[in-house]
Amino acid sequence: MGTRNTGHLASVVKDWLKIFPRLSEHGNSKIVRRVGPVLIGVEFFRPFSTTYRPEFILVNLMDADYKNPRNVIFQFVRSRNNVQVQIPFDKHEKLYAETAELLRRQSTISLVDDVSVGDILSGVALFLEEDYMKGSNCFIQCKAIIHFAKLLGDQDAEGKWFDFARSKLEELPTDILEQETGGYEIWLTKMSKIGVEDLLNSAQQNITRWRLDRLPVSNLR
Repeated sequence: MGTRNTGHLASVVKDWLKIFPRLSEHGNSKIVRRVGPVLIGVEFFRPFSTTYRPEFILVNLMDADYKNPRNVIFQFVRSRNNVQVQIPFDKHEKLYAETAELLRRQSTISLVDDVSVGDILSGVALFLEEDYMKGSNCFIQCKAIIHFAKLLGDQDAEGKWFDFARSKLEELPTDILEQETGGYEIWLTKMSKIGVEDLLNSAQQNITRWRLDRLPVSNLR
């Protein structure tokens, strides 16, 4: 993903916050907002010494299996020629507003509007279908879909999303699936039975652990 240069990115972050005032600075390279048990925003990477790359990100705060936040969605910006956008620091002033607008339009979940559980689920699914490299390990995305579907409060809809996630998981090589789950069938049964209260408790623990409790928060609509 490249190393970050906080000296360069400090001014970048401040300018992008002007475009997305609902987001808040978190760390040295992210602007985010917390929507219930979800973190969405923009992360800035520095792949080369002279450029930075913005990506739309989503973090599932209900996932208790990781010590540090893991991006479920990490969606780079495409230019009009369908090329990944990287901005030279010396052209930042000229290009950042246009790039921010591209990111706003292309992100699979809105950075500016209120969002629902359905929006989150559709956004993760769209990322998997259109942006994620085919054949890559989609375990963290599928687990997030199972978690988010629990918040729907609709067993039929939850079941459809569970089946979607399972179909994607079963496209993975068996050895990867077993490595990720420690026993796929047992894990799948556990996921089907996990309760909303347990998921929200995990989210609160991660919010405290990752020092996200100072961020403004809105509810999923």
